[in-house]
Amino acid sequence: LNDLYLRLWNSIPPEKPLSLKSYACRIIRNLALHQLEKQTAQKRSAVLTELDDCIASSAVSETIASSEAEEESREIGRMIDAFLETLPKREALVFVRRYFYSDSVKAIAQRSGLKENKISKMLAKTRKALKVYLERGGYTV
Repeated sequence: LNDLYLRLWNSIPPEKPLSLKSYACRIIRNLALHQLEKQTAQKRSAVLTELDDCIASSAVSETIASSEAEEESREIGRMIDAFLETLPKREALVFVRRYFYSDSVKAIAQRSGLKENKISKMLAKTRKALKVYLERGGYTV
């Protein structure tokens, strides 16, 4: 609330919003999104380090041009999508919950009704299968 008041105080004289309520809501939304981004940034990177055995880091190489790196990222994304289609529904859902939504193993276990140990083993097995799938597709780590 204090952040909202400060932002309103600092921005209203030059802005002159038509509706104070909608302007305040926009500021609150932006503050919340910024806070959420800060809270999940480190968590997301920690989750994605689990995939380092399967996929090289996002900084592919200093010598590769930016457009080539983007194309390689898109190709890897397409390969992962195709891989997920080969998995049973439950395994694909667990994989997506963990690596796309950054859910904890505990949260996935509660959501799916499985034990945490089972989820961890399923994720390890899926990561190994993804590595093999990517290698067969021509991508090497």
